[in-house]
Amino acid sequence: MRSWLSSAVLAMAVTGMASAQEMHIAPFAELHASAMAAYEAAAADPNTWSHDLAARLLNHAIGVQEVSGHAAALPLLEAHYAILRRIDGEAGLETAAASERVWRALFALGRFAEAEANARERYDALAARADFPRAQIARALKHLALSVHIQNRPDDAAPAFAHALRVLGDHRYAGDRLDAHASILDAYALHLAVHGSPEEALDIAMQNLEVRARLGSEDSPVYARGLHTLAAVQHRLGMIDAALASLEAAQAIYLSADR
Repeated sequence: MRSWLSSAVLAMAVTGMASAQEMHIAPFAELHASAMAAYEAAAADPNTWSHDLAARLLNHAIGVQEVSGHAAALPLLEAHYAILRRIDGEAGLETAAASERVWRALFALGRFAEAEANARERYDALAARADFPRAQIARALKHLALSVHIQNRPDDAAPAFAHALRVLGDHRYAGDRLDAHASILDAYALHLAVHGSPEEALDIAMQNLEVRARLGSEDSPVYARGLHTLAAVQHRLGMIDAALASLEAAQAIYLSADR
């Protein structure tokens, strides 16, 4: 159960980032070639603005990632991050977004110590901002928590998850913070089911469902994802019938969404 839940946390962190082997890459090949040509043309022109070059490089990196996977895309994502650090500053929000893309690639590649360093650096930079961007800081803390969770360091992971929730605080239902809140609760519930108190994990999983109902509705795939987390926690507690019911409810939502 422990290894399964750890894998669930990892998979959740990289949702939507399937490898080239898991998807049909043909539709992306032409787009990838076009993005590569546009980037190379921009890079060869000394009059290209830095922001324009960064945007074209990112499009190229995304194309490479879709076609060839994270390992091939990582150097490009790191180069994009370096450009934005120069033009947006260490604590810039565009820099933070570029850093997140690097973190996701590192995490997907299993380079967890480097992912941890990335998340910690991003958190330190964002926390120093006068405007204290709560959603971005909370995501950096979640990424830090996931990075140390997967390295089997629960004493470091749990405080980072808890700190992320404190950062969102009473403002957690505003704008993009709602999505950040749900994502953190999801990962924290699974972490607690493995390393902490399963009873506390159940409470967090139920909070996650409440937040996801706000994000979508109780018949949306967003809510179904929370039901999967709840089922994992219920199974950990020996609530087998309840876990099966949660999984069946999630499956019904997915089937309905596919129609």
